[in-house]
Amino acid sequence: MVVVTVVAVFAWTVLRLVGAFEQPNAGLASSGSLRTTGWHFAYPSRWRAQNLPACPTAPSHVGIIVTDTPFAFRNPYGGPPRCGDRFVLAGFPENGVAIALMPAAFGFGIAAPTFDTPFPIAWDQLEPSGGIKGGPAESYLVIRIHGQPAWALRTWIGHEAPRTSVAEAKAVVASLLVRGASRWETYQDAARGFTVTYPADWFRARQSLLAESSSAREILSLATYRVRPGGSACAGVPLPGNALASLGLGDVFITVQEAEASLPSRFDPRSANKRWDGLPACHGHERLPLRAWWIPFEDQGREFYAFVALGPFVSHDGQVLRVAWHVLDSLRFRHV
Repeated sequence: MVVVTVVAVFAWTVLRLVGAFEQPNAGLASSGSLRTTGWHFAYPSRWRAQNLPACPTAPSHVGIIVTDTPFAFRNPYGGPPRCGDRFVLAGFPENGVAIALMPAAFGFGIAAPTFDTPFPIAWDQLEPSGGIKGGPAESYLVIRIHGQPAWALRTWIGHEAPRTSVAEAKAVVASLLVRGASRWETYQDAARGFTVTYPADWFRARQSLLAESSSAREILSLATYRVRPGGSACAGVPLPGNALASLGLGDVFITVQEAEASLPSRFDPRSANKRWDGLPACHGHERLPLRAWWIPFEDQGREFYAFVALGPFVSHDGQVLRVAWHVLDSLRFRHV
């Protein structure tokens, strides 16, 4: 069994970014400092950078916008954006891309107690927000550090942006480093024939969590909290009751079992053949207010079930869901 921490060191991100350039010999620029601004990333030197001011609550947290267009971002009053301002995107070029890293101004509503944002950021961690009609497609990510919203990452992709520009934007996002951030960690299990990547601050069960009487074969369980083995849940499928009973308001629990199943096209709620909005009380456990999916899939001639459960505070949080699906999509199997 091997565990590898995925560290997005600057040299690695430079190579990845240069590989995405339309012109392989193009120059590279960088902005920020983990020590002073709390962030650092690389971008093509032909791009334009626009600084964003800090918020009064975090005077050292300045932000930045980088874009491959001459477009100048402004607030609704026509001036340069200030802390918490909305951006006016009228006139943004249809073939342009842009990325903004902004300090979290006043939080994002009632923040659920949940896990930190894992780095390097994968493009599928960003949640599409639709953008304005006729304008660029917009996505965003609230970056949590130590459980609190610290930064807001936004991207804009013009409807006619070439693939090379989109690839560069994705590489810029992947190059971002933030002080105090969690990392992705890769675990390899040679005996069970699989690898998986998950946030380093999650907990991986070192033993099967299923009750001893269960005939199912659990090969992996991950959670944002410490789990206890044993117990049964009233779900009609073999699930660890004790682990689910400890699921908190902002927690995530994932388990994978090897069994007879069928292949979904991808991991998302639509590929589940069972769904729950809460589990009933039974076997000494109280009713569980959760949202969960039971998903059959096949890989390398082997058949599995994946179970994903979310606590009630994050049960409809698109960004939390995206991390859960990203973890499952990272699974790689081989014949054993």
